[in-house]
Amino acid sequence: MKKETARRIFRLASLLFQYPDEHWWKELADLHREMTVLPDGPAAGALARFMDIVTRTDRPAFSQAYVETFDFGRQAGLYLTCSRYGDERQRGDALLALKQQYARAGLVSHLLELFL
Repeated sequence: MKKETARRIFRLASLLFQYPDEHWWKELADLHREMTVLPDGPAAGALARFMDIVTRTDRPAFSQAYVETFDFGRQAGLYLTCSRYGDERQRGDALLALKQQYARAGLVSHLLELFL
């Protein structure tokens, strides 16, 4: 995957997983347009499936599902390691271990800076 494509995918994912406030809903059409230029692949497919769910769900229901999933669901928290360590000191060590694991899997370090 090209560096620019990976950067675009991470940026879109980051924006799509923000809390769906009024600004988020206003930007959704622009994000959808940006998704259409992504090359076919697993990441583009996952983003398209997510966008399909968003467009088929009314705003209050989507917002409620977001809160239930990401704010109260321990399995899907958006803050890496937070559900396990909270604000404890071990959280930093866990984030470092995660970053090293991503690097071993081939995710290049300049992309890791975008989300770790």
